[in-house]
Amino acid sequence: MLIRKRVKIVLSLVEEFRLELDVDLLRSACNKADELTRVPQRWLKPPAAGPALVCAATADLGVERIIADGQFAMGYPGIKRTLQGRQI
Repeated sequence: MLIRKRVKIVLSLVEEFRLELDVDLLRSACNKADELTRVPQRWLKPPAAGPALVCAATADLGVERIIADGQFAMGYPGIKRTLQGRQI
């Protein structure tokens, strides 16, 4: 369907602007675009059977405290202290 739409667009441009169009068919081996988009067959094979894939997620509620401690150790006073210093 997509190819038909593209061909119709080209044909409408040819009719509208009275263009002369020559079409040559290329073998796939001669098509440079095909060479660039070709995927090796080994990439298309499914992977060998192995262990089942596993996904896990954890939540650490103390992350904010760890980040604040790291910033304090680096000399960053934090948002609250920065705002207090500006008000003084």
